[in-house]
Amino acid sequence: MASKSIAKKRKAKYRVSFKHPKSGRRMNRYFDTKSKQEHAFRHFDHLEFLVATNQPWEHLWNEPEEAVTLEQVFDLFTNNALPFYNNIRTEAKYKTVIKSVLKVFAEDTPVSMIRGMENWVNGAKYQGWNIYKASREYTGRTRRGINKYLSELKQVFDYAIENGGKDGNGLISSNPIRKSDKYTKAQLDPIKVYDWSINDRIRRLFLSPGLSDFHKELLNVYVMIGARAREILGFNYFEPDRVLKWQHVDFKKNIIHLFVGKSNQTRKTADVHPSAMAILKKWRDELKFEYPLPFGYDKLRAYMLEIKEITGLDFTNHDLRRLKAQLSEKSTNNKTLAAWSIGDTSADMAQTHYAPTSIETMQAINNAAFDQLTHELKDNSAN
Repeated sequence: MASKSIAKKRKAKYRVSFKHPKSGRRMNRYFDTKSKQEHAFRHFDHLEFLVATNQPWEHLWNEPEEAVTLEQVFDLFTNNALPFYNNIRTEAKYKTVIKSVLKVFAEDTPVSMIRGMENWVNGAKYQGWNIYKASREYTGRTRRGINKYLSELKQVFDYAIENGGKDGNGLISSNPIRKSDKYTKAQLDPIKVYDWSINDRIRRLFLSPGLSDFHKELLNVYVMIGARAREILGFNYFEPDRVLKWQHVDFKKNIIHLFVGKSNQTRKTADVHPSAMAILKKWRDELKFEYPLPFGYDKLRAYMLEIKEITGLDFTNHDLRRLKAQLSEKSTNNKTLAAWSIGDTSADMAQTHYAPTSIETMQAINNAAFDQLTHELKDNSAN
């Protein structure tokens, strides 16, 4: 069968020996990396097995193409696909995902080898993409975040299946990432949603002694609009065209026009409560703010750190969106309206990530069920 060895005096020192399938003559191939040697060894070893067992082997007897490496796939995607996304944030995201893989697997790793590779991570042995998952988790990444990266990596490999090869074909023939490589729902950590209904958190947020008038106004505007930070700030390095300006605020109709979500290319109209609009008008007319919120994320984070220190609450900026959703769900008993209140179209997403069903909604459901039961019994007794 095929064998591996090292030719120390050669520049490409990693040797694979195998039998020619027709002549039976022993032949050698040399490679500059061990991973390429391993790829070729598997190819020729399988070829010899087919010949020895009288199985069809002709489809494998071509001059072996050089194994396609991670570097080739990633360069193909970075140079040919990313520029057409026309979005700095998206480009940065994919580059971060690619970098995370190269921290685990070497650039010259053949794509076809990844699923069969074995390695140790933190005292345990893993195979294939489980090496990547274990390495990421060991450095503190969440399983949901790892799953997201795997989904984005799958898109990178999908691009290489259709592009980059000879005669308009793909650079690789199959995607090395399978659905089974991702963590299952049962393996994921429960989603933890900041619950504003406990420990008097809402009153502490708005009424704690020491909060300045601007702190309270900023909280009111942020919560009542219910948008993401990047959708309402006056400075956005990645997407400068998406900042909120005074021209996007209509004080007569109490509406603002902003980009909602991650992919929308046009501004959407959002109704805003008069209390928040009054604050915005004060900021424009009295404080002469250049923009409704004339700062970027770093300044917003500094203000929120001040508020957290004063109130003793450990919340994130995104938890303020959750507050708007939870207030809406609690008052309307409707998860769809809770989603709409923060510009989201998915009721299930809002219920899972922002506003789980409140006790008030359950009480309303129970009361409605009891009233209906009473009604049914009265109708039956009348008959």
